[in-house]
Amino acid sequence: MPNHNYAKGRAREYQVMNSLRKEGWVCSRSAMSHGPVDVFAARSGKVLLIQVKSGSARVKKEELELLVSYAREFKAEAQVWSFKKRGIIHKVTVNKRRMPRANHKEPELTPESPKEPINLDATAIPMQLAKAIIPPS
Repeated sequence: MPNHNYAKGRAREYQVMNSLRKEGWVCSRSAMSHGPVDVFAARSGKVLLIQVKSGSARVKKEELELLVSYAREFKAEAQVWSFKKRGIIHKVTVNKRRMPRANHKEPELTPESPKEPINLDATAIPMQLAKAIIPPS
């Protein structure tokens, strides 16, 4: 018999899949997953990789980085769905800004000359920032 946390997580994954299927997505879960992706979904050429969390569980930094790298390789959108109390679901896309669109060329960044001279006087910068930027001599 699976432990309580596993059973609860599995039930949430099925909730996610049922919700997606109602919207026309084809989806599957990664059974007994200890990896970054709990639910895979696809619709009209779009792919979602979803990490499902329940209650007070949080996504670890390494887990999030791995989820984003999977999304990059699959040209997918990575999301974290967190189930909170009273049935509230928080859906967060974690890599949308990092994904290049198909047939989209990134603009070339060219350095521009500043219109005004840059003030490098340390007194013009807040002391906390100056200490972080300028190492002690």
